Amino acid sequence: MDDDKRTGGQAAGSGGGASWEERERAIKPLGVVLQPPAMPDENAVFPTVYIPDRLLVAPTRNVDEVMRDLDDAFRSAGWRFRPHPVVAIDRRGARRGRAAAVTRLQVLAEGAAAGSAPDAWAVLQSAARQGVNLDGVSLDHLLTVAPIGMNPFTSTNPFGSTNPFTSTNPFTSTNPFTSTNPFGSTNPASAGLGAYALPGFGGRQAVTWVGAAPTRAADRTHRPVVMIVDTGCAPHPWFTPGVVRTRVELDGVPIGRDDDGRDPELNPDLVGPLDGQIDPVSGHGTFLAGIVHQACPDADILALRIADSLGRVVESDLIDAMDKIAELVTRDAAGEAGGQRIDVLNLSLGYYHETPADVLYSAGLRLVLLEIAAAGTTIVCSAGNDATDRPMFPAAFPGEGGCAPLIAVGAKNPNRKTVALFSNTAPWVDLYARGVSVLSTFPAFDGGAQAVTRHDAHGQRRESLDPDDFTGGFAVWSGTSFAAPLVAGTIAARLDDLGGGEGDAAARIARALSVVEGLRAEEL
Repeated sequence: MDDDKRTGGQAAGSGGGASWEERERAIKPLGVVLQPPAMPDENAVFPTVYIPDRLLVAPTRNVDEVMRDLDDAFRSAGWRFRPHPVVAIDRRGARRGRAAAVTRLQVLAEGAAAGSAPDAWAVLQSAARQGVNLDGVSLDHLLTVAPIGMNPFTSTNPFGSTNPFTSTNPFTSTNPFTSTNPFGSTNPASAGLGAYALPGFGGRQAVTWVGAAPTRAADRTHRPVVMIVDTGCAPHPWFTPGVVRTRVELDGVPIGRDDDGRDPELNPDLVGPLDGQIDPVSGHGTFLAGIVHQACPDADILALRIADSLGRVVESDLIDAMDKIAELVTRDAAGEAGGQRIDVLNLSLGYYHETPADVLYSAGLRLVLLEIAAAGTTIVCSAGNDATDRPMFPAAFPGEGGCAPLIAVGAKNPNRKTVALFSNTAPWVDLYARGVSVLSTFPAFDGGAQAVTRHDAHGQRRESLDPDDFTGGFAVWSGTSFAAPLVAGTIAARLDDLGGGEGDAAARIARALSVVEGLRAEEL
């Protein structure tokens, strides 16, 4: 990793030096759950998670007009609305004169509402009843980066259970070797969806890699570029200088999060109790980078960090990052200084919208993704791990003519024939690729769990398998999160064979459409 002065993996028990206040703040829910009442709803509202004191206004609307209408509607109730453009960059490049991707409206309680907790959904409902024009106005949703078994926002309780860590032992029983089946039951697969989260059946576990690293051609002038927007990436022996870059800048300002002390690829145990347990999504970005590197060894990988160690991403923060990425690729397509070519963008994250049938859903996020695609960047999104056909965004966003593809990827089992039981599947899923028991790179973490048995002999330390010792640098994991980078890397390799980033945006878009169409008939 050519631009990082970092020392690699850190023991989980250290907590990255975070104080108890920081650890407790980090695990506090960022959003609230919208749970519609159990009665017929003509507006077809469904559960989602959102930031309660904030609304988003897409660039299709005049922010002053929206704010004036809302202020008029809620003045007597004591609610006020303060605008905060998400993107604070000087737009003098290829997108001269373009408005910010979205503007946040902070919901403030004053006067009669003083002391009340804001609720953006209640504000939207009340505004609709009063006839306020809400076109382009939406909630600020909470997305998650999550492999199978670790998506904390799939139920009305955002942590899924009273204890989000679900077990003190990753083998799911107090003694994993108490029966003829080492996973503590006569048939571990009988758990159905949950079986994929078990070590030995696709859940995160340490594994041995005995082969050589992917072979990367030397002295190439031009390489395909794959950007991963996730949890970042840790140093790894596979990532020799130039393979992965974790700092991506626009006009000298880093995009995404750059606080190393909160980096889940360097500090595995950042939240909750001091128990040494590796956080649910720590190592996720490193794992994705390893998959891309296997699928396209010659690719340069840009690993941008947007999510925390619980996998949480605020929609407006994602839009902020996407907007700056759109500026980079648009400048590059126009041949202007300060741009960056990105052939493929991988987004292994998503959320469920409360009104997915509404054509105005999350207009800000979709518009900025289409802008990236219009510059010739193919966008690959994971379809989700909840065994549903409910649309998950951004994967379910429709593409648009004249743009590079926006692809939703579901997960297959290792046999390449069957779709994983956990994978979302619907007509909006474009491709399926292997996403179960995938082997890839992992940070050199050593968690707090210990080997069950130790007995030294003949000067050798001897012990049973330590279930969360990843110092070997490799792991197995499952999820549509990991099917997506396999597709992203494969697309990058195929585009490279066809001329890579040569030509204008139209030529790159034509090549991308051709490559994706060819992949539909293959068994990835």
